[in-house]
Amino acid sequence: MRLVFFGCLFFVGAAHAVPKPSKPPKALPVSGKEEVPRAVPAVREAPQGGGKGEGADASSVEFRTEGLPLLSAPVVPKAVEVSGGGENAPSTTSPEDFQLSVADGLYERKQWDGAILEYQRFIEQFVNSPKVGTAFFRLAEAHLAKGNINSARLFYNKQLSLKNPGPFAGLAAYKLGDFEFKDKDYAQSLVHYKKSAELLQEPEIRRSAQFYHAVCLQRLGKKGDARAFFQPLADAVDDHPYREWSQFYLGELLEDAGKKAEALRYFYTLSERAQTAVLKAESSVKYALLLRSAEPSKATEAVEAMERALKISGTERHRGDLRLGILETLDSTRSYPKVIESFQAMESTLEGPQLTSALEIVGRAHVRMKLHARALELFDRLLAMAPDIASGSSIRYQRLVCLYNLNAKDVLREIDTYISSNPPSADRVNALLMKAEVMRLREDFAGAAGAYSLVADSKGVESHLWRDALLRWAQCAVCSGDAPQTIEATTRFLSHAPDHSGASVALWWRAETHRRSKNYGAAEKDYQLLVERYSGAEERPHALFQWALLRGEQKDFSSMGGFFERLLSEYPSLSDRMVDLERPANRSDAHHWIACASWEGHDYAKALKHYAVSRSLDPEKYFETDSRQSIACALLLSDPELVWTEVQGYLAKSKNRVPQDTLRWCANQFLSQKLLLKSEAVFTLLCAGEEVMERDWLELARVRLSLERFEEAAGAVEGYLSKVSHPAERVVGLLLAARASLGVGKQDAAQKAVDESLRLQPEGLLNAEAKMMDGDIKAFLKQWDAAARVYASLAIYVDDEQLLPQILERAYRAYQSAGKVKESSDALNRLQTRFPEYAREHLR
Repeated sequence: MRLVFFGCLFFVGAAHAVPKPSKPPKALPVSGKEEVPRAVPAVREAPQGGGKGEGADASSVEFRTEGLPLLSAPVVPKAVEVSGGGENAPSTTSPEDFQLSVADGLYERKQWDGAILEYQRFIEQFVNSPKVGTAFFRLAEAHLAKGNINSARLFYNKQLSLKNPGPFAGLAAYKLGDFEFKDKDYAQSLVHYKKSAELLQEPEIRRSAQFYHAVCLQRLGKKGDARAFFQPLADAVDDHPYREWSQFYLGELLEDAGKKAEALRYFYTLSERAQTAVLKAESSVKYALLLRSAEPSKATEAVEAMERALKISGTERHRGDLRLGILETLDSTRSYPKVIESFQAMESTLEGPQLTSALEIVGRAHVRMKLHARALELFDRLLAMAPDIASGSSIRYQRLVCLYNLNAKDVLREIDTYISSNPPSADRVNALLMKAEVMRLREDFAGAAGAYSLVADSKGVESHLWRDALLRWAQCAVCSGDAPQTIEATTRFLSHAPDHSGASVALWWRAETHRRSKNYGAAEKDYQLLVERYSGAEERPHALFQWALLRGEQKDFSSMGGFFERLLSEYPSLSDRMVDLERPANRSDAHHWIACASWEGHDYAKALKHYAVSRSLDPEKYFETDSRQSIACALLLSDPELVWTEVQGYLAKSKNRVPQDTLRWCANQFLSQKLLLKSEAVFTLLCAGEEVMERDWLELARVRLSLERFEEAAGAVEGYLSKVSHPAERVVGLLLAARASLGVGKQDAAQKAVDESLRLQPEGLLNAEAKMMDGDIKAFLKQWDAAARVYASLAIYVDDEQLLPQILERAYRAYQSAGKVKESSDALNRLQTRFPEYAREHLR
């Protein structure tokens, strides 16, 4: 058995054996093997099988082109040489050894089916044999050779569950680890790789188990444990195929843990001496980028490292980051000419976010070199590509510096735009200083406001010029939307010149500024002052209008309505609609708000009146909202006629629908008042909506039957039946369908509906109604005797106060038509005795 075990290990170890390279000085040891372990995220070359597991660590780099020497191929160890084994075994061989030798002989000849059968026989017969573990292993191997993956995994597991699993237990654990690793069941794979590493003695296979043990820990997020297991593999002095990969993954884990100096050491070693192309490329990139952030003092070395990495095959996907890193590093050392020179060489290779970041860096470099025209081109290009980038404030300020130094024609507009973007305070101050320098011969609202404020604060200015400056300062502040300056300028103006011809205008500006700032108390005082003091001012009706709205915003609806009525009374020639946003007073708005105030005061009749005026004066603005409010007012007044009138007027011009509950209420009100035509019209509209209920179709059908619109009633019945499925509900619809069919002379269709009703309701009142309809069909066909018999039979057992009088009436008329006087008289007598009021109403 020992010979076989070492033969198996030789087979596995041969796949791992590699030549040892010479060791470079002053660097970590790395593998010289050409064929290297495959990176963890790649798919392992193992037999297919079921399983489960988590995905790869998102921080791992996926290299999908490398292969890893694994024990995944079906390794078939030779049979153990036993004394007298095989076909020529002497008769003195024990039954146990004989049975195992038979299985081993078939195994050696690769007769897998026979070997499987004989090993199973051995296991069943000699369950306590110390060789059962070996038999299980070879049984698993035979299954693996046949491609029976699940069976192989089963017997590997059975072998490992034995108290004495035998000399192949380490191999079995390794192979189970491989299967589970491929299935991404890293937790279970971790267990088997660990066990394999403990049991196996052959160094190469043992290292393989240790490596994948570490990988599983990394995949499971146990990064600290993974580092501890990768460390000896990475620092091993002797050559092995997992050393470079262990160094790379250890470097990643160290970087992730913030141990950048240690990570740099591994990445540097791999970047210099790794024999695997992909590792060399990735490590070169990681070393260059990490060096820049880990050791800022080594900026020059970092730039050189990034430039070297750019030339290495396999770094293509990182080259944008490398080029941007070069620019950032040069910028951090204030090497502005080199920044410009490097960008010119790499500009055509940059794109996306890397290009925008590069443009910002190079633009600033041009500004510091006082190359403002070129810097402006770069900033404009950058803002066109990414107008909302986070560093936009700084970029726009740098661009403003360029415009200022170039004395650009539109610099004032650019400065105003920049100031309105809420820049940092220091930049804002500088921008205002630039604006002060260039606005001497230019005029705009913000600039003029500043100039007038300076005049107002100066001493020795003539009084009339001072008042005009204050007023114009206020005017420019209003136009630029600067509320604090508006309040300051108007207050100073009104306190010194209350009788000036522009006083009412200044007061209007201040009141509006207070209102827009939601300082309603101050705004109301100014509106009141303007209304009471400046009776002839053009701003007075607008002040009264806004004063009314302020009362509404404070929920004083009674005052709001009173102010608007005062406005209409004092200014009957107001425009019907608003024509100037600065002068809002108009008739349509006034009527609308009076209606709203009346609504809040529950005076729905008055609200209706004013809603009608507002939507007629300005239908574009108020037709939709005020029409719907009018419908609501009519509904609250419980006036179905008014509701229906408003609904018809609204639907004639609107594409929107009326609330279904409103229509339903209106229809039912008409129905209760026996206004069937109006009820039918409303129900028809209601059933055309998307929220129609089965009850709506039912009522529409009944109304149409009452109006003897039988064909239309049939359509309503169909709508009802399409929405119900309960037998009782369907019978209700079927009986109405029968009535509608009978109304247009389709007795066959009526009979079919009745038969279906009787099938669905074999008993109860609905059954009785169906039978009564059956009698009606016979009466329609003038089969009076048959109809009378149906009615008479129903009258025997039906005792419902609503249904029985109808049955007796029908029986009376059927007997009368059949010429059966006595029976007719009996039915009439019973009807008049039991239901005298019904008889008086229906037998006139």
